[in-house]
Amino acid sequence: MSITLSRILFILLLSAIFLSLGQAAAADPRLDERRHATSTPTTRPRLTSCLQDISAPMIDRLFIGPTVIHAGEPVTFTVSAHDDCGINTVIFDIHYPATTYVLHPNCNFDGRVRDMCSLTETIDHGFSPPRLGEYTISVRIVDVKGNVARYHADGTLEGGNSPTHSIFIPSILVQ
Repeated sequence: MSITLSRILFILLLSAIFLSLGQAAAADPRLDERRHATSTPTTRPRLTSCLQDISAPMIDRLFIGPTVIHAGEPVTFTVSAHDDCGINTVIFDIHYPATTYVLHPNCNFDGRVRDMCSLTETIDHGFSPPRLGEYTISVRIVDVKGNVARYHADGTLEGGNSPTHSIFIPSILVQ
């Protein structure tokens, strides 16, 4: 009997939830307009504002690790970013120790407005024997209009909305 009673209570609870969702949807006139629309909504207002877009995209989160590796071990780079008009690429500028060489692995966002990208890279290739030491990193993010923000490990930001940022960019120690 108690199993049947619990099932009945569960069904009543689900019915109440669905009923309240239906009432909330019915109270929103925009939902009703969408149900009866004869064409899909246009995105022209967004495109118009993107014609004058001069703001750089922004990084929301960044992960780079591991930060201490042995020569030849891979490092994972993960970035979450957004831009109102779409992101083109995020470039990780990896500066090799005691040289002017810079490796540029990147993520292509294909114009998406908000997304996350992850890649794994063996960062100490290009030299034989591999360079041991501290590899410093800066991150560039480019939107579809060519606006660029460059995040530096020292906390400075070029081309962004403020001169500083709160994204921590670690260096990689190759031993």
